[in-house]
Amino acid sequence: MESSWQKARSWLASFSLALDRRDDDGLRSLFVEKCIWRDLLSFTWDIQTLEGKLPISQMVSSVLDHVKPCDWVLEKVTDDDAVITARFVFQTTCAKCIGHVRLVAEGCWTLLTATEALRGHEEKRGLSRELGGHPKAVQRPSEQPKLFREQPYVVIVGGSQCGVTLGARLKQLGVPCIVLEKNARPGDAWRCRYDSLRLHFQVTYCEFPYLPFPDHWPKYLSKDQMADWIDAYATAMNVAIWTNSCCKKAEWDEVTGTWTVHVDKDGTCVQLQPQHLVIATGLNGMPYVPQLQGHGSFKGVTMHSSQYISGASQRGKKTVVVGSGTSAHDICQDLWEHGADVTMIQRSATPITRVSTHQKICLQQLYSEEARASGKTSEAADLEYISMPFKLLLEKQRIAGSKLREEDADLLQRLEQVGFLLDSDPGSTNTSNYLSTGAGTYLEVGASELIADGSVKVKVGCVTAMDESAVITDDGTQLRADLVVFATGYAPLTQLIAELLGKDVARRLGRIWGLGTGRPGDAGPWEGELRNMWKTTDVDGLWLHGGNLLQNRIYSLFLALQIKARHAGIPVHIYKRPKTGFGIAGA
Repeated sequence: MESSWQKARSWLASFSLALDRRDDDGLRSLFVEKCIWRDLLSFTWDIQTLEGKLPISQMVSSVLDHVKPCDWVLEKVTDDDAVITARFVFQTTCAKCIGHVRLVAEGCWTLLTATEALRGHEEKRGLSRELGGHPKAVQRPSEQPKLFREQPYVVIVGGSQCGVTLGARLKQLGVPCIVLEKNARPGDAWRCRYDSLRLHFQVTYCEFPYLPFPDHWPKYLSKDQMADWIDAYATAMNVAIWTNSCCKKAEWDEVTGTWTVHVDKDGTCVQLQPQHLVIATGLNGMPYVPQLQGHGSFKGVTMHSSQYISGASQRGKKTVVVGSGTSAHDICQDLWEHGADVTMIQRSATPITRVSTHQKICLQQLYSEEARASGKTSEAADLEYISMPFKLLLEKQRIAGSKLREEDADLLQRLEQVGFLLDSDPGSTNTSNYLSTGAGTYLEVGASELIADGSVKVKVGCVTAMDESAVITDDGTQLRADLVVFATGYAPLTQLIAELLGKDVARRLGRIWGLGTGRPGDAGPWEGELRNMWKTTDVDGLWLHGGNLLQNRIYSLFLALQIKARHAGIPVHIYKRPKTGFGIAGA
């Protein structure tokens, strides 16, 4: 009887042979009917998912002359629940790549191919690190200090975790880059949030590339630890970052193929002219506060959740928090802890999961200290994570959702008893919601218990007006308040892009984020990948980088490799679905 290793080796050999011979029938025979191939640059020079034999066949036949895959080597095989999982490496004309395949009895179920490095342009690490040390003595002419010696090839707008991570990736690849951060320090976007903010994901999930967190730090970091880490990371990775520097606007010049980026740097107007512009400010635009009748007559204090710091001054006062997402829950808990009378206004049903339950059911096998102790490195965990196509990931989340609700049944029942609206959609989990709309669940760390026992009151409805001393909901209820915090989210990123780059650019760019699931806020058609993220867009020289900390670590590599290819003059043949042909990107 064939071993799992033999089966995986046989499949990989047949796959390689079918590619070499341009054997379309042989290739199709290696896949099951409902197969999915996810490619991260290695074949398509794009981030694409192909579902079914025909799309896979069409892609392969279109790209093989450019890609020329070879040197397939099987590295690891595991067998679990009638599924053989194998990891392998291979090369293309310009890249060193890694692959991951799931095999069932009928053939390949899922396939991942991903570029890890560009041949001849690898990161200078380990044996290839730069010498440094003592340069040859030369006389240097006197000159006035300059902001920069040459125009950067890339400008990154946003210098928090996304900006410094991508900046570090590009630095390692030798791509001239400047990161613009409007705050005084790279970590201030975290540092300036409310005092009680903590990460709801463990450090193994949130690590940055190159530098792991200190192993004595807690599993769940405070916002100040994260802020300090971003500052230290930017320094250690020698990221060229301009602080107190705000991008005011940018225009694309079709003739020169460059952007003109207008920067307010410490009150001085500076122009940069990169060939590539990356928006790395996160998924959101400006804070959103609803326009309410009578808002101006309210004699108390109103603020958006992004302005909230602490409830220390609210002891004995009546407070209202509008919203029921993570920030709303955290702020309610903080106000209660400081002795305030707290009411949450819940506008719509909200999914709730204990943070410990979410970790155990959804993340423990890949991202935990226990997984790491068993030998699961960040690289191995990330490969397994990205090897799961989004369609299957959402199916897994639907199964996980039932387990989450069963595990937390006692808490959910008590929340319903006090009138809290729970999202009953079986597919509504933190991951599925985040991938669809950028919103998640509230991962319970204390506020839900306060709501369940009545310490924090809940009013279901929408705020429609305010008077001198109260907020008024749509059923006419008046809630007296000294402080009203609007945890009402943010305007879409598209709005910020329209302000910075113009409405025409925002229109051409199109929708940002979401998979096309058809759920509210994520209209179809099904895309299979997140819209416009970490890949070429319909706007020349414009890229988007965002997402959570895990996505930041993983996809910053693929974005950096795409930019490096153009910087190095490597021909980039972007595969387009049938009827559109190739798009060939230049430098």
